[in-house]
Amino acid sequence: FQADEVYVGTPEERAAQGKGDEESVASHLGTHGVINAPVGGHDGEFLAIGHTYSERRAKLMGTIKELRGYIQTAESADDKALYESKLRKEILALNKLNKDEEADPEA
Repeated sequence: FQADEVYVGTPEERAAQGKGDEESVASHLGTHGVINAPVGGHDGEFLAIGHTYSERRAKLMGTIKELRGYIQTAESADDKALYESKLRKEILALNKLNKDEEADPEA
């Protein structure tokens, strides 16, 4: 076996060829949404500030729907378990949002 640098080059060599490291490699899934994903992602700031309960609920429901699709097409048991775990967290967030709305006298 040989070091990776033999096959892909050193970081300096890759940068010189325009093949530098990616800025970030983020997980696509996170609590309260699909993060850095091209489809329907949202973040905690969206859920917390300046949006109606209906808008926040729609974002959560979109993520839940997306996760259910990922579960159906998961390629491994580990992937499926990860998506199911994320789905449970999104459902908990949705339940919390519903309770917050019920307790909000301005809603």
